[in-house]
Order: sequence, then structure tokens, then C-alpha cells
Amino acid sequence: MPEDPRPIEPDEIVFRRIPQCEYQADLPIPIQSGAFKPSKSDTDGLSVFRERVISPEAILRSSRKAAENYIVARFRVHDLLQMGLTLTPTNQPNEPPGHALIVELRTSAYQADKAKHREIHYELAKLGSRDMIVDIISES
Repeated sequence: MPEDPRPIEPDEIVFRRIPQCEYQADLPIPIQSGAFKPSKSDTDGLSVFRERVISPEAILRSSRKAAENYIVARFRVHDLLQMGLTLTPTNQPNEPPGHALIVELRTSAYQADKAKHREIHYELAKLGSRDMIVDIISES
């Protein structure tokens, strides 16, 4: 599917690929807040993918690591916007189509105010745990 050049709308859905090590099914909030901590390479923001452009299955298949090592969390853009987060569509050659960034969740912002970001990460974990997609692809 081609990229969608339109701005991200509040009624859209975005997906976040979550490492399975940040998921514990037996907890009240199965997705751990560490799933939203930016890595050193997240200098522009944290990656999400637009549902109108790519499916969760395609996101998992495009992973650089085995698909079985990830789950997919589903977010309503409206909820993210209410948290004060901004989503920017990108066209990055090393990422699947539909890639976007949550710009406030970049490495430098996290380093500047870790306490504030831990709260944001916790809220994202709660939101993502409401509507997650687990075990979409099983490797044979």
C-alpha cells in the first residue's frame, strides 16, 4: 500500500510494535511502560504505524527480528492527542509504509525530564493494554 500523505486525523488508529519482553499477560496492565521508553536511536520520536496504510500482520512481518518477539498495541489517535502528544507522518525508507512518529517521545525529551516521561509511558501502557493484538503471526 502506498504512503498516505494526509495529516493524521483524530479518528484514525495507529499501531505500536511492542517487544514481547515488555508484555506480561498475567498483569492488570499487560504492556509495561518500558515499551514506550525511547531508545538512543529514537532521536526524532517514537514509531507508530497508521492502520489506514498497514495491517498489524504486515508490521510484524516487516520486523527486523522474528515476528514472534512482538505484539501490537492499538491506539486511537484522539486519545494520544488528548495526552498532548503529536503524531507526524514520515516516509522512512527503512520502515514499513504508514510510519509516523510521536515527536514528544524522542530521546532528548526523555533525558530532559525522565519523571514526566515515566508518567506518559505509564498512561500509554494503560491505553495500549486496552486494545492489543497478541500472537497474530506464529512462526512455523
